Amino acid sequence: EFPAIRARLAAATAFPPSRRLAEALEPAADPVVVARWLDETDQALGMLQERPATGIGGAHDIGPWIERAVRGGRLDPGNFLEIADTLDATARLAAVLADDRRPLLRALGHDLHALPALRSTLARSFDPVGEMLDTASPRLGGLRAAVRVSYDRLRRRLDSLVGAELGSALQDPIVTLRNGRYVVPVKAEARSRVKGIVHDASGSGQTLFIEPLVAVELGNAWREAQVAEQEEVARILDELSALVAINGQALRDTLEALAAFDFWSAKAALATEMDADRARTSERPEVVLLSARHPGLTGRAIPIDIRLGDGYTALVVTGPNTGGKTVTLRTLGLL
Repeated sequence: EFPAIRARLAAATAFPPSRRLAEALEPAADPVVVARWLDETDQALGMLQERPATGIGGAHDIGPWIERAVRGGRLDPGNFLEIADTLDATARLAAVLADDRRPLLRALGHDLHALPALRSTLARSFDPVGEMLDTASPRLGGLRAAVRVSYDRLRRRLDSLVGAELGSALQDPIVTLRNGRYVVPVKAEARSRVKGIVHDASGSGQTLFIEPLVAVELGNAWREAQVAEQEEVARILDELSALVAINGQALRDTLEALAAFDFWSAKAALATEMDADRARTSERPEVVLLSARHPGLTGRAIPIDIRLGDGYTALVVTGPNTGGKTVTLRTLGLL
């Protein structure tokens, strides 16, 4: 029944990297390793009793984004937001562990790299919903202003055409968008009255969507401004991706440390839920279980005592077929 207990441990974790640690857990026979694992649980339990709000809240599994950046790939704004959130969570946890008296937790804090330079760069590059800010580069704000100015000029010219100059030639007095260009809906029979480029037609053929020639140059200026902005955004994303790549190893170490802390916390939480005590290990082939309870039982469990190896090297378990013998054997096996 160890897989069932391990599944409960995995369910107590807060994000995928620590869940994977829990799901991969196997029993160990090396007393040094066992003692280390028990120390992790003990120290995490002590911290969470003193500071129950401590955790990795806000952290994400940024492993795929780290590796994509290291391979030279471009990250998207959502990836950068998750990295920023994870670094914020790292800074909060590192501040708590920095002065903790428990040695394993304090040592774990040394592997948490909050990377303040990267955090501040991401903070001035994206808003909370992932939109790139004008402050992401010295040029971006000016390029976006140029897009707005050229758009306003184009719309004012089109609105003046719709309002007076084209009049009865239009199916409707509106400006609409076709294939990324602003057009007006012209009656098919009035095509000769409107000089311009036809971008689309209605299903009936009664309406042609024409970009007036007088607006083409303004439309080109607007499109060129958009392209310049898009190129700058792409350049910024590449630059930020390269910055993530430069910090790749520190980010990997940080993710591993966050996963370890959450895994230890999950062990502590499960120990509390089970009302469990730390086992004392023995170098001799002996078992002394006093008031032991099967960790999978809920409600009021009847505790049992089991002693083996100290005067008794064999034990006969007897009784009626009501499940008690099986629970005893499984309690012994699990503990």
